[in-house]
Amino acid sequence: MSFSDRRDRTSVVGEDLQLPLIGGNMEKYVNLDNAATTPSLQSVSKRVTEFLKYYSSVGRGTGFKSRVSTVAVNDARDVISDFVGSDRDYNTVIFTKHATEGINKVSKRIPFTEDDVIISTWLEHHANILPWRHLEKEAGVKVVHAKINPEDGTLDVNDLYEKIDRYRDDLKLMTITGGSNVTGYLPPLKEISRAVHRVGAYFMVDAAQLAPHKPIEMGTPSSPDRIDFLAFSGHKMYAPYGVGVLVGPEHVFEGGEPEQQGGGAVDLVSQDFTLWRSPPAKEETGTPNAVGIVAIAEAAEHLSGVGMDRIEEEEKEMTRYAIERLMEIDGLTLFGPKDLTAEDRLGIFTFNLKSLDHNLLSAVLSYEYGIATRSGCFCAHPYLLDMMRVPSDRINEVKKQIYSGIKANIAGAVRASLGVYNTREDVNRLIEALREIASGADEFTARYKMNERTGEYLPREDLPDYREYFSVRE
Repeated sequence: MSFSDRRDRTSVVGEDLQLPLIGGNMEKYVNLDNAATTPSLQSVSKRVTEFLKYYSSVGRGTGFKSRVSTVAVNDARDVISDFVGSDRDYNTVIFTKHATEGINKVSKRIPFTEDDVIISTWLEHHANILPWRHLEKEAGVKVVHAKINPEDGTLDVNDLYEKIDRYRDDLKLMTITGGSNVTGYLPPLKEISRAVHRVGAYFMVDAAQLAPHKPIEMGTPSSPDRIDFLAFSGHKMYAPYGVGVLVGPEHVFEGGEPEQQGGGAVDLVSQDFTLWRSPPAKEETGTPNAVGIVAIAEAAEHLSGVGMDRIEEEEKEMTRYAIERLMEIDGLTLFGPKDLTAEDRLGIFTFNLKSLDHNLLSAVLSYEYGIATRSGCFCAHPYLLDMMRVPSDRINEVKKQIYSGIKANIAGAVRASLGVYNTREDVNRLIEALREIASGADEFTARYKMNERTGEYLPREDLPDYREYFSVRE
């Protein structure tokens, strides 16, 4: 199947948007910022609209709409369970706001003790670093991070396995990204899982980047390469309606108290005691986001219908093509694995171009070429700063500046990331834009001004009134 065919089956809302460029020309919008947030699938938007006429309370209402909504939410759990290859009888599907909440929930619900060890890596998004760092301070657990290979951003698997063996008697949890949001690097999850389970620990995967791109099989409770806990977000898999998912063993959530408490999570509250409901209700305090749940279930159904294996294979082809073209550009530094025969990365490309500030480069791509990318450290400071070989004394210098109230730009890069709807034409638009920018890099600094407070670059020309396109006010 050719790249151009994919829109016929994976069209998204707003894919034909025309936007104004500097100078007044109109150009078709190219969205290459999918690793941050994906647009809504047309099928998701349609399914949500169909559901809204039945939208009501979930779980306790006897009205017709309430019963329809309750059935929809219950069915959605089965859809998600099937989407990630989870054992329905063993695991529970908990709806959260996003993957970050799911990871935080695991940090609160596993009964850690002071002697426990948690192993993670320096590949991680902050969402899979900070909850464990907080737990280290709060509960006295020991958090250990496996190193990366700075030259290509891959995991130092020897260092990881050495740490698993060293802490084998106290290891409680190993947690790792399923796919890096900076380089798209894919760690060898099955091999790591087997090593973790040999020492009797839990294995958790942050699948925020993985879920929209590759098939996931959590496995049965007896599988040596199973995933025990899995978290991902709807807004990164074409369902931007405010829902995430945490899947994990039901027994872990049966004991203790949920970290958020209130209505919907209890069977009985007296003046003296509280009786909690069984999971997942116990973990979903408050009114469920039924619209978001319907949306993420439809996204999972749609992607499964297209075929996650097919999506994976097409992205591999597109990724190889994009890397080959990017590496032809003079002065471009690409982070992450670059072996064109390798199949160990997603369609995420993080780069710098010559001496251009990364924020400026991203601004030029947007305002002059209509291409959406992202710039910065992508909520993965330790990973990117390690690959960029930023020395510790520079990091400490910036720390002091921030404490003093000075806006400091420590380092960064530009990230372009593919969605299931992107085409070869989109990649070519990026490549041609980067070629033009590289050939005249010195020209752009004078055409933009930097906001000293935010570090953002804006054109010196007048910007459009964005409220003309959409406003929350009439």
